[in-house]
Amino acid sequence: MNSDWFKKNERIIVAGIVLYAVIHGLFYIHIVPPWQHYDEPTHFEHAWMIVDTGRLPEPEVYDWDFRADLVRSLIEHNFYTGELTVPDPDNLTHAPTGLRFPQLDDPPLYYLLASIPIRLTASPDLADQLIAARHASLLLLAVTIFSIWGMVREITAPGSPYRIFVPLTAAMLPGLIDLMTAVNNDVGAVAVISVFLWGCVRLIRGGPSPVNILWVLLAVLAGVFTKSTAFLAVPLAAIALVLGILPGHLRRYAWIALAAGGIVLGFSLLYTEEPAYWYRATSQDEPVRVLSDSAPHGDYALYLEPAAEITPRWLRAINQPFARADVDLLRGQTVTLGFWMWFELDDPSVTEIQVTSPSLNIDGLDAETWSVSHPLNLARTPMFFAFTVDIPADTVRLWVSTTRQGGSPPEGLRLYFDGFVAAEGAHATEVVPVLSDQTASSGDWAGTPFRNLVRNGSAEASWPAFRPWADNFTARLLPDNVRLTILLHTVMDREGAGWYYFGAGENLFETFWGRFGWGHVPLPGGEFLYRVFFWLVVLAMAGVAFYPFEKGGSVPVDALLFLGLAFVLIWFAAFARGAIYIFVEQVFLPSARYGLPAIGPTVFFLVAGWFSAGRYLMKYARVSGFYLTVVYFDLLLTLDVLALWGIGRFYSG
Repeated sequence: MNSDWFKKNERIIVAGIVLYAVIHGLFYIHIVPPWQHYDEPTHFEHAWMIVDTGRLPEPEVYDWDFRADLVRSLIEHNFYTGELTVPDPDNLTHAPTGLRFPQLDDPPLYYLLASIPIRLTASPDLADQLIAARHASLLLLAVTIFSIWGMVREITAPGSPYRIFVPLTAAMLPGLIDLMTAVNNDVGAVAVISVFLWGCVRLIRGGPSPVNILWVLLAVLAGVFTKSTAFLAVPLAAIALVLGILPGHLRRYAWIALAAGGIVLGFSLLYTEEPAYWYRATSQDEPVRVLSDSAPHGDYALYLEPAAEITPRWLRAINQPFARADVDLLRGQTVTLGFWMWFELDDPSVTEIQVTSPSLNIDGLDAETWSVSHPLNLARTPMFFAFTVDIPADTVRLWVSTTRQGGSPPEGLRLYFDGFVAAEGAHATEVVPVLSDQTASSGDWAGTPFRNLVRNGSAEASWPAFRPWADNFTARLLPDNVRLTILLHTVMDREGAGWYYFGAGENLFETFWGRFGWGHVPLPGGEFLYRVFFWLVVLAMAGVAFYPFEKGGSVPVDALLFLGLAFVLIWFAAFARGAIYIFVEQVFLPSARYGLPAIGPTVFFLVAGWFSAGRYLMKYARVSGFYLTVVYFDLLLTLDVLALWGIGRFYSG
């Protein structure tokens, strides 16, 4: 590439790249059938209600006549192909598939933009209005590609090939174009964070001018009013402001202080009083692992305040997943679940209460989850309870949950659990098993030895957790009210939750390159093509390590470190987003749309890695850079053609 020619024509070339992205997006707008993007019906509902009512919608206040028309449109466009039951739009008693995850309580900025083309279209057909709304997303695609160029321009020299290769690579990515032509507030998050990262890099490189500071602050504000996943812009903006204000020779100390402060803060928020392998969703101030003189086994018991709020509210208060290997062992078998339980209450006149027992929860391939539990008459002294469960042959997940009280529990009620056991086979439920040691890992049940499938069943072992006040605070800010302690424990629990991170990583990777519809339309060539890109990413990861040493090391280290931090935070948040769903009916594996707000840094690091590897090939293997460029764009073009062909073939077949 002639760098002098590119210097003179850079803006024209970039305008051409943005135009290419828009034309590319138009193909996706019209080739993807209506409603065939993640949660597109409910995102459209939010924008439509703004048009219909002239104001922002209220959470959980639905227009059921509109929803009936929406379901008719879903049926007309074959949305329910393959579903066992097609909903009756004239008799909607609950939200059917496609409308189960309402978006009416989401921040409004994206929907205000998407409502404009809906208002302008003359067609009363909801599918036509949806296609019109997709063009608002197309505008945000253009903003995103332009912002990626702007970000790269701040960290590269005039004439650098990165200024064309990075935005053009983004403009050719099927996974990005597919998302950015959907009606979905993730589109807004991607565009806003792309503008935000450009502004942050300008601030770090150019210093704290009024324009740069206002740019960053307005982008943060736009992010807050676009989507909760954009909240990471707040701490990133603070870091960018500090780096922008400090002179260059002091910035290394800022990075050291940031790393040290993060470590100190992390350890100050951690304590080690929570029971290992037990995941708490209760907001109670006290740990769920307490010393108890009444504990039948060991020194500790599980402790629950039923009146405490549960976050997320759809979980049970305390849960433990079975190890994946044990689930495989138990399919089609019988399990006996046993536990000790008792209560405390300030009112001494109450000597017995009735509660629902802890449950054994079962999730099968048919996506039906059910729990086995019983009403229990509790006393103030520990009592042993047990019941047997037949595990279906198609079981995928098993987990134990503590009692979740219905209604209003008596004031001051405190529940205790100890000696949880789950043993393969049908054991005598009227007999108390004898546990072998304080770990409660095995025992004897009426003369039959057993291995306890509940880990740390007597709460004798502890794990680090975030202090309850910090956990409760962050749960009110993070998407889905996720508790940081739950995320921490899923990372630590390789046997019980490791499968989630493997599945999440695979889904993030595949949807980044292209897995369409609601994640059910793979690229043609499937596993082979994903494997090719896996090794290309490995090559980029190896090559990007050498990028800072290019041109004698004269690279903007502070800006690159900042972009690297943004990359890690955004993608890790996407990676862990579905971890709390391992205890609900439908496992949620996050797609790349949650990580694509970091599309600028992501594509930059990929291209930088490939360029570094390419230079090695040119130097040592004597391969022409021209041929490498041709192969590079041929590969991206092949990917794009395959994606469009695969989408068209899937929906026309």
